[in-house]
Amino acid sequence: MKVHCVKKELEKGMLTVIRAVSLKTPLPILGHVKIVTEGEDKLVLSATDLDIGIETSIKATVFNGGSTTVPARIITEILTQLPDKDIVLEIDEEKQIMHLRCGKSKYDMHTLPAEDFPILPSPEEKKVINISQRDLKSIVKNVAIAAASEEETRTILTGVLMTVEQEKILMVSTDGRRLAKADKKIETGVRAPFNIIIPSRTVFEISRILQDVDEPVKIIIGENQLFFILDGLMMTSRLLEGQFPDYNQIIPKSFNHVITIDREKLIASLKRAMIMAYEKDKDLPRLIKFKIEGGMMVITSNTPELGQAYEEIELEEGSQDVSLMIAFNGRYILEGLNNLVKDKINLCISTPISPGLIKEEGNEDFTYLVMPVRLREEVFQEA
Repeated sequence: MKVHCVKKELEKGMLTVIRAVSLKTPLPILGHVKIVTEGEDKLVLSATDLDIGIETSIKATVFNGGSTTVPARIITEILTQLPDKDIVLEIDEEKQIMHLRCGKSKYDMHTLPAEDFPILPSPEEKKVINISQRDLKSIVKNVAIAAASEEETRTILTGVLMTVEQEKILMVSTDGRRLAKADKKIETGVRAPFNIIIPSRTVFEISRILQDVDEPVKIIIGENQLFFILDGLMMTSRLLEGQFPDYNQIIPKSFNHVITIDREKLIASLKRAMIMAYEKDKDLPRLIKFKIEGGMMVITSNTPELGQAYEEIELEEGSQDVSLMIAFNGRYILEGLNNLVKDKINLCISTPISPGLIKEEGNEDFTYLVMPVRLREEVFQEA
């Protein structure tokens, strides 16, 4: 195999498929990217960890066709450091070596046979949905923040519920401490509503791949596989089995208080207060207290060995009668606020021990529910 391609194109392709490369695996081949020539002008790159797979193609001049696999991390790091000059890839099949040349730079990498690489599943068009990249990205980026990591022992929480109706797509995620719900009204073309559960890692990775453009994405749902197909790229993922928590039972039907506040002011104050809410253990909450009284919100944080922070924000009209102290993990609140865009947001709360909800004023497309952190003084008072 011998091909000639543009360095930026090859680098972009590698940075895309490497998202599916397995970080920890006993199978060396899963740490590789498969490279296959197609015709005289195309190079197809693919990677998989057996849960998700990504395949993309780039333009290339093919002198000799063929296929191989190369270490994903190595070739990607090399490409990101090389000058912006054309790349020549050539395989020595006898020695199983790939020669990479870029200007005066030359690298040799050990390869593994392409025949040993897992075959990515092919789409079975049982259920098909077409949606713009912009609309799909707006949904998945909002729910990605609340999905549980793969370390979560309750497997079902490492998934994101996707409900497809005739005129709407809805997605919900929760890690047990917060819940995100996002939907978009679109003509899906489906006759009967259905639910699937997508691994959170798949949702996170597709959110990074999608662009804020009107170009379409085809979503294909198979028996136990999901496919995202867009221009020059296919991403495949297994689906999770099980019963997703009933989010309608988790989200309160009403709240005692709905506070309107300037989003940018709240973000700025939170960022400053979180400097003093330091935790060595990243799994511990970065505790931020919110005292709401007399039309003002006082934000405080404290770390004994560092000191304390005090921030004050004036609330919008209609919040003068609220008197409440509640605490949250500051990082959770900040991540929710960063996914909103409007100037004014609503903080919906009831008691210091019931969940709070954040949403944009007048917009129900995205709601974000966060459980509060129970303060020690409250426990003493109740005891």
